[in-house]
Amino acid sequence: MSSACNWGFARVNKHSIKAAWLLVLGFSAAGAALAGPTEAYWHDVAARNLAPDAPHPAAYRALSLDTRDIAAYLEAAHERGIATNVALPQPNGGFADFMVVDSGTLPPELQRKYPDILSFKGSDAQGRPVRLDVSPMGFQAMVFDPSGIWVVRPQVPGGGTDYMSFRRSELAIPGGMGRCEVHGQGSGANTNPLVPSEPMTQTGVNHRVYRAAVAANHQYIAAVGGGTVAGGLSATVVAINRVTQIYETELSIQLTLVPNNDLLMYASATGDPFGSNGGGVINNSTSVINGVVGAANYDIGHVFTTGSGGVAGLGNVCSSSKARGTTGLPTPIGDAFYVDYVAHEMGHQFGGDHPFNGVGDFCSGGNRNGPTAYEPGSGSTIMAYAGICGADDLQSHSDPYFHAISLQQINAYTNAGGNCSVNVVNDNQAPVIDTGSLPAGYTIPARTPFVLSASASDPDAGDTVTYSWEEWDIGPAAALAVGDNGSSPIFRAWPPTVSGARMFPKLSTVLTGSAVPGETLPTTTRALKFRMTVRDQRPARGTTQSEDVTVNVVASAGPFQVTAPNTAVSWPQASSQSVGWDVANTTAAPVNCATVDIALSADGGQTFPYTLASGVANSGSASVTVPAIATTRARVSVACASNIFFDISDADFTIPAGAGTYTVGGSVSGLAGDGLVLQLNGGNDMAVVANGSFAFPVALAGGTNYAVSVSASPAHPAQSCAVTNGSGAIGAVNVTDVSIACTTAPAPTYTIGGHVSGLVAGGLELKLNGGAAFPIATDGAYTFPAALADASVYTAMISSQPVGQACTLAHANGTLTGANITDVDVTCTGGASYTVGGMVAGLTGSGLSLSLDAGAQTLPIATNGSFTFPLALADGSAYVVTVGTQPTGQVCSVANGSGAIAGANVTQVGVSCADDVIFADGFDGNGAAVQPVRDLGF
Repeated sequence: MSSACNWGFARVNKHSIKAAWLLVLGFSAAGAALAGPTEAYWHDVAARNLAPDAPHPAAYRALSLDTRDIAAYLEAAHERGIATNVALPQPNGGFADFMVVDSGTLPPELQRKYPDILSFKGSDAQGRPVRLDVSPMGFQAMVFDPSGIWVVRPQVPGGGTDYMSFRRSELAIPGGMGRCEVHGQGSGANTNPLVPSEPMTQTGVNHRVYRAAVAANHQYIAAVGGGTVAGGLSATVVAINRVTQIYETELSIQLTLVPNNDLLMYASATGDPFGSNGGGVINNSTSVINGVVGAANYDIGHVFTTGSGGVAGLGNVCSSSKARGTTGLPTPIGDAFYVDYVAHEMGHQFGGDHPFNGVGDFCSGGNRNGPTAYEPGSGSTIMAYAGICGADDLQSHSDPYFHAISLQQINAYTNAGGNCSVNVVNDNQAPVIDTGSLPAGYTIPARTPFVLSASASDPDAGDTVTYSWEEWDIGPAAALAVGDNGSSPIFRAWPPTVSGARMFPKLSTVLTGSAVPGETLPTTTRALKFRMTVRDQRPARGTTQSEDVTVNVVASAGPFQVTAPNTAVSWPQASSQSVGWDVANTTAAPVNCATVDIALSADGGQTFPYTLASGVANSGSASVTVPAIATTRARVSVACASNIFFDISDADFTIPAGAGTYTVGGSVSGLAGDGLVLQLNGGNDMAVVANGSFAFPVALAGGTNYAVSVSASPAHPAQSCAVTNGSGAIGAVNVTDVSIACTTAPAPTYTIGGHVSGLVAGGLELKLNGGAAFPIATDGAYTFPAALADASVYTAMISSQPVGQACTLAHANGTLTGANITDVDVTCTGGASYTVGGMVAGLTGSGLSLSLDAGAQTLPIATNGSFTFPLALADGSAYVVTVGTQPTGQVCSVANGSGAIAGANVTQVGVSCADDVIFADGFDGNGAAVQPVRDLGF
């Protein structure tokens, strides 16, 4: 198994940014987000020399973080059980706001024991998922952006306030350092009973929660956790949070640590049952974890080390051997550990086997599993061996997603023997594939590029889907250098994209002619089978739907290829030119291609907006008229009109500007986001990155019609761009008056309110999102005066109870979803409420403040004497009074500070203050006896 990681991104779908946004995160309307000032906690600083043990990305943003402030902010939100807003610094500047909730990695019992270890999951308004962790080792976050993963982390874990934000692609990661061993059924080349005979069609029907017991030996804890139990648990939480992100997104599987998982953190060599640090720890992992946790109290067990590589049993979750799994690297952090090893080995435990078909290095020696070997060479997905198969390597590290065969195996296992999880029917409906759009019945010539495409939709409004086309062929083990042997897979997997089309091989390969490992055009007569998987990857409720297609290849035809123009020729505008291609027996049965379409590209083959000929005979040549455009990057494509195969000319050629040719351009204003793409006459895509003037590089002849349109709108922030003067006929001058005006439309605003009942004599005050107090004097409807933008989260609270009454709020938290909120109701009862107070003595310093119920009320104290907290508590309420801030030069203590209201005001809380002088053993510095501070007798 590869120890590496590919930092590419399997695009995650955008979901609704309104009420469903929080529901996607597993967070109900009973608690809503609390906006916070976390952007102010970050400060840009000058980059300095990085510590040797810090990551060294090629480019990064250097920052300092007010670590205590952000930890306190997140702890407060977590204690209240609400979603909260976190601003994260982007690698290239600016901030992105994410709404996060508890990830579920830590169960409540373990969370209470380690309140400074927090784990979150969330998303931003653009649908970008995030995983975030806070612990004594620092603050770290991973954002799954469509353009690539980016990371925020301390330069050195637990090393203070120095932080960095960088893209994973900027970080050089070591190559593969080990292998994976699979114990139990399914290893080797024997038939694997875990592969169902029937095709998989859907995953993620249920959201599954498994209890994970994860042990760590003292070498692992020393490497990542500072040698302490809390440090080891912190690192374990980060790892499981990342692994769960993958499993929830791909399979709707969540991992939650067991309540006493800290007992499995072996921080000292003494008593460490896994001190051998090798793959052999798997031999006693089940007995040790059973002894500590109890065999009935967990569903999957695993051991972290620094030397065990990757070893796991196949399909053992929920079984008597469910703890037979271990992962260990010398540097057990980052995706090189979390994805290539932990997610991989746990994938074995969930029933997934190796999908690679290569034979080099670690791909040999019985590690290949014949019935699942759908990926050529080393493979590139989680369960493959990217980076450790020598000449058969497709890439250095695994892409963080599962191949279709892995999805099928894990889905089958969790529906059968691995079904001991807590299951909830997934509210995220699976995508629906338009079966009529699937390619069917095509026979193509050998050694010729082709395209597969289909479409799908999603029943849930606002959900976007992604597509992956993966070859679904099984054959003998084969090195990449062998090429097409007639049955083995020849096309590698690529991460899912938002396009339903995949070109074989990739467009870049077709244009340059340079070979890409794992993309070999078929050379034999064979049936090429493919599986298209459509993903709806809500961050915590992923679902998939799949269909299989077959394309027949005949070696008696092909290669179908363009023969002219194939050099850097020049075609004058309006001239008649000949396009040539090798028919290569494609008119004969069984290919039967009678006609072809010919198109022109002006951007080096990226798009082909100009039709040169349509439905002309597949004779090998056709005369075409050159359109009135000017470019130095022209290419020609010839495609069978009734089939899926095609070819593109080999080299860019020139169409020079003729007499009377002119450019089309203008100006862009208001652009604040990124990703704006303009088109001219339906093609000639041009990215615009800044306000100011622009001009398309293609020149058009005078009298030609032109139309400028917005092909892709800006994002981050999302904007709409309007085109003015965008179409017309070109006169005798360049067009310079096309105007592109981009705007960020303000969200509509809505009000928050409800109904008050039972209020007797006024005195009630409410607050919205911590704002100014809003007094209410009588029963009836009320509305907060401040309106909020749509999709905002809100929290209402009672800031002052009416005298002699106790009031409660209903529906106090939520998210605006396109309508006014009218159900934040207040109900007041005649039950009495009482105040909490007492006496202060010995106070001489300044700055003393008292706290009631962990900061629910704070009270500054300036002098000795009586005090009373302003807000009364309902009869029977528990109360705790503590010192919030000590006075200058003194230490104050609280007596009789806790209890329960019992039908009367509390007046017996005593606060005694004394000078902050420390003496040893009851004597002062002169050896005289020191009298204890007098008990005030409260």
